[in-house]
Amino acid sequence: MSLIGKGIIRENKNGQEMPTFKKIACIISNPSSEDNSLKNSILGLISGHPMEVMTEAISWQDRTVASFLVAIAKKESSWGEHAPSKKGKDCYNYWGYKGGQNPTESGYSCFETPEQAVSVVGARIQKLINQGIDTPEKMLVWK
Repeated sequence: MSLIGKGIIRENKNGQEMPTFKKIACIISNPSSEDNSLKNSILGLISGHPMEVMTEAISWQDRTVASFLVAIAKKESSWGEHAPSKKGKDCYNYWGYKGGQNPTESGYSCFETPEQAVSVVGARIQKLINQGIDTPEKMLVWK
């Protein structure tokens, strides 16, 4: 509880703790000594959410990219709970990404597989990181 309000954990309107980008990045970038697996760190955050199907693909990414993938999806879709679909099919777009791949009527990219989604969005995030856009504040331009 001592971390609430210090940029690590925030409370939602129901008084429950919600991880912020800093908390997600800390968990992914500095796994516990018991489990240094990126895959298990990610799974510990997104287990039970639609985004869980992306665990393997996200774990192939650089830890910084993985942190952004998980954190942005938390903010944009609650890890896939509120995401675009097309003709009743999940678009695996948990980031609100409008990159032009098979767009929905509202313009969001609709990916065929979780792996394609992570590959395309992860590449976009990596490109921005390479340009020095590497904080949540700077990342607002990413879409």
